Amino acid sequence: MVNRIEKELVPLDEKHDLATDSLANMFAMFVVRLLSACESGSTGGDACRMTEVLEAALRDTIRQPLGYPRFEHLLGLTLAILTHELYSWLSRGDEDFGAYLFKIMSEQWKEMFKMDEDELARRRISKPLKEYVDSSPLCRPPAQNDQGKARACGHGRIAHKLP
Repeated sequence: MVNRIEKELVPLDEKHDLATDSLANMFAMFVVRLLSACESGSTGGDACRMTEVLEAALRDTIRQPLGYPRFEHLLGLTLAILTHELYSWLSRGDEDFGAYLFKIMSEQWKEMFKMDEDELARRRISKPLKEYVDSSPLCRPPAQNDQGKARACGHGRIAHKLP
């Protein structure tokens, strides 16, 4: 007997600039489902399992060739983090890994966007896709609280250490 765990992707509505079957969307959905599978009700245990998922997703992202595959994986990982919100991980996760994860993701985005439009096009990153990321909340600075520190979703140790 073979158990299949395939599930059709639900089509995105027109307000999304990503195609339903885009690499970014599929990677985001995959990572969100892995993160959701980590939830058992034990915040500390959930955080440990989520760390493993995030580490594997980051490793997979930075192993992609610079250009379209890495851009799509990075976008998918970013969307997965924003979609899932990572409450357990932000509350009880490894602070050092949290700092490392967001530092590497930030460096990867900066590397992508220091390329001029011709270089982006040569690497198959379309202007509409770059504009989608540029115009989305993904690349905007986080809201500031009264002390001038960035606010992050969640209330945990990692969230309070984000730059």
